[in-house]
Amino acid sequence: SVFIYIGVVVMKLSKLFLICAIGMCAENVMAETENKMNFSVGGGVIQGNLKYSEIDVDDKMDGYFINLGLGDRSGIHYFTEYTKQESEHNTQYDAITIGVKQRFYQLQNFYTSAGFALGYVKIKSPERAELASNQVAYNMEYVTVPLSLEAGYVAYQKLSLFAGLDFDIIMCKNEIAVDYDKSSGRNVDMDVLSDHQSLGLKYKVGLRYYF
Repeated sequence: SVFIYIGVVVMKLSKLFLICAIGMCAENVMAETENKMNFSVGGGVIQGNLKYSEIDVDDKMDGYFINLGLGDRSGIHYFTEYTKQESEHNTQYDAITIGVKQRFYQLQNFYTSAGFALGYVKIKSPERAELASNQVAYNMEYVTVPLSLEAGYVAYQKLSLFAGLDFDIIMCKNEIAVDYDKSSGRNVDMDVLSDHQSLGLKYKVGLRYYF
């Protein structure tokens, strides 16, 4: 009878341990579900200006951007983004960035976030772009640190609308530029953006969908 009693106790303890184990597993699954990473796709329109050092003119840039992101409910968002812009002088602007944003304020469906990234930018002109009565050709490459500020509204559970500001700080550059002097017909080397430490401020508006 003693052995039977011991067996019953062992069976009850086994059931208790099993229930506890199932409960702990359930809590872990729920925690992982709450903190799971969500994949997102976004895109929209972007606008900015390039200010040249030796030519008194702003080159207005218009284009689009596409980004892919991965974030969790804590508000952190990792992303990579491609930007394509073109100016009225046919200047081509291509950029790719990889960075992170952190949501620091949220009120119901409204939120704001800030972030930084590492970017590669390539800017090139046609053979002879007309800028302020100058014929200029250039090919420029930059490594930048874009700083960003974003405000958005979660319209639906998986869709948000947002507007943002990007400010690109130049870290290093490779500029090749030529100014075709009309009066003399000579090709004159020039520093295009050497007096500037940034590529200016860009404005963007877009949509983001979460999977």
